[in-house]
Amino acid sequence: MSQWFDMWSVENPAERPKLQRPGLQQSIKIILRVVTEEESLVPRERIFLAGISQGFATAIAAFFADTPKRFAGLIGPRSWTPAVSLLTEDSEGFEATENIEIPTTYVQSPRPVVIESGYGTPIFLSRSTDDDVVPIKNGRELRDILQSQRLEVEWREYQDGRH
Repeated sequence: MSQWFDMWSVENPAERPKLQRPGLQQSIKIILRVVTEEESLVPRERIFLAGISQGFATAIAAFFADTPKRFAGLIGPRSWTPAVSLLTEDSEGFEATENIEIPTTYVQSPRPVVIESGYGTPIFLSRSTDDDVVPIKNGRELRDILQSQRLEVEWREYQDGRH
């Protein structure tokens, strides 16, 4: 698989967000299936979700889709967030619960997306200022969104490292 889901623009993930939805839903289901299988061996609180770039965009969507369950942590170098809705599974598949198109007023949303028991999941995000594929502002927006939801985010910016 060359990517986790289709998208129109890596520079602006909010452009044509509906294009992302089918592939993102499928990828979230795959990730959560693997997590469920791993839980037969190790408790959820000892499992990390991690990914680079679009891989972490998918991991963060899976984290929100599976809330309120707590993970050991999330790790997202070269991170950003998909512009489609945060997703939760119901009897008919995944349905939107919150819109996180960037930029939006989501950051000022009075209603946190994460249910309280998911708050203990630490998140590490990092970006290179010389990334020539995905603008660093996309990672900063993800950081700001997560912090607005009262999540514990450690953020690092590096001068070089590219994408």
